[in-house]
Amino acid sequence: LRTESAYSALSNSNKDILEKIDKALEDIAKSEFHIKWPLLKIDYYSEKHSALRQWFEVIDFELREQIKKEWIADMKRLRVSLPFFLWFPTFTSKYGLPDVYSQPSLNVQTTLFKVWHFTKGGSVSAIHPPVSDLKLQQDGVSYLATPFRQGRTGDGTATYY
Repeated sequence: LRTESAYSALSNSNKDILEKIDKALEDIAKSEFHIKWPLLKIDYYSEKHSALRQWFEVIDFELREQIKKEWIADMKRLRVSLPFFLWFPTFTSKYGLPDVYSQPSLNVQTTLFKVWHFTKGGSVSAIHPPVSDLKLQQDGVSYLATPFRQGRTGDGTATYY
């Protein structure tokens, strides 16, 4: 953002440059984003990623599909074509799985999502295990669901399971 006083202090040539930059930024913001699938496929199937690809492709099919949907959604949200194996560790760390490639497998559970059914009917789906509290709504009542905790440590933090 620029102020009028700062803008009026610029020379005409600088104003022209600034207006061209503004126009270019507007054009970029308005343009439709297209994922560069050919480049991403080349990267995914490259020899340098063969071990990571073999590791990823043994994960349960439904979980892989959910991960791919998240990857595509992130690319669209950020408007950038992200190589999968560059994006994936950031995605997993968001769910409390740092250094994911050092783990032998992600097949401990078949999906990141779990469905809970209310005794009075209805259900809710959320990432499981949750890394923070979940607020659930049922019949106009708000319920707070918290992850399992072992208890407080000496520094006052809780240990989550």
